[in-house]
Amino acid sequence: MVRNYKRKTDWTEKSAENLQHLREAVKAVKNGQTIRQAAHNYGINKSSLWRAVRNVSAGKSLVSLSEASHSRRFFSLEEEAVLVEYLLKASRIGFLLDTSTLKSLA
Repeated sequence: MVRNYKRKTDWTEKSAENLQHLREAVKAVKNGQTIRQAAHNYGINKSSLWRAVRNVSAGKSLVSLSEASHSRRFFSLEEEAVLVEYLLKASRIGFLLDTSTLKSLA
C-alpha cells in the first residue's frame, strides 16, 4: 500500500444520503422506470441499483453501511472500550503485545 494513500471516494461519509437516493431509485424502478434511467437520474451505479431492486423484490431491506456493521460486532461497545483502555495503558508503560497474545486476550 502507498505510504500516503488518499481515498478517491467518499461513499462512507455519505452513507445515509446514498441510501436515501437508492431507496428513491428503487421506488422509481418499481413505478416503471428502467434501471438504467433511474441509475442515471439518481447518480447510482446501475449494478448497485439492480442488486438493490433484486433484494427488495426478495423481501430484504436496504440498510446503511453503519447499520450493517452493528450486526457483525464481536464485542459490545463497553467490552471494546475496556480492551482499548487496557491496550493503551500497556503500551504507555512499554508492555507491547503481539497479535497472538492480543487474540488470546480477546
